[in-house]
Amino acid sequence: MSFKGVRNDDVGAQLIGMPIRQETAIRGDKQTLPGRDGFLLIPTGYQEITVKQDIAVPDSDNLAAVKRWLTGAGDLVFGDFPQYAYEASIITASALSSMSKRLTGQKFTVTFTCQPFLHLVKEKVIELTTGKVFNGQGDVNSMPLIKVEGSGSQTLIVNGRSMDLTLTSGTPLYIDNDAGTAYIMNGNSLVFAGDQLTVDDDWFELFPKSRDTADWNNVNFTSGITKVTITPRWRWV
Repeated sequence: MSFKGVRNDDVGAQLIGMPIRQETAIRGDKQTLPGRDGFLLIPTGYQEITVKQDIAVPDSDNLAAVKRWLTGAGDLVFGDFPQYAYEASIITASALSSMSKRLTGQKFTVTFTCQPFLHLVKEKVIELTTGKVFNGQGDVNSMPLIKVEGSGSQTLIVNGRSMDLTLTSGTPLYIDNDAGTAYIMNGNSLVFAGDQLTVDDDWFELFPKSRDTADWNNVNFTSGITKVTITPRWRWV
């Protein structure tokens, strides 16, 4: 198991058994309509999930390092699916118990609170200098990070949704569709740049994998945009 880029054996922790993974479920509003049996569910998203893993620390001298490791938030990866990661947080502390009557070592269950989707540990970016139609990955729509290079007043169109952009040569504009914001980089500092785009419809989404080419992703842009780099953030439930 890896959490925040650190493996369990790096800190002297052992895994006991397999993780217990909760499946996500659709979150929505229930409405009762006159003359209709049951209810109508209006989806509003997916619920967070929990993942539980039993941990043993045979050498109590490693316990402090393990406790420091199992705090905060980061990518959570298990060895049975090493290509996928959860976006995980540890919100509540774990209760410790002794591994034996002689009080050598400790064991406990750690509970991770995770976003409802898995994502790729290593993801390839998509670089475009002209418009393109391409198939997606995953099984639900994703909210990409898009880097746009060019100059002047331009338009970017993704799957029928358009944004009007004001670009400066040599200063790429980043559109974070998950966060619903745009920014530029000033050295190592992020500077919000919401005044450099107009969202005509809604933030961009990419479609997941489909056998039907009609459901593939379609990206186009005006001639003053010289390059578009997409980090797709493909997602699996």
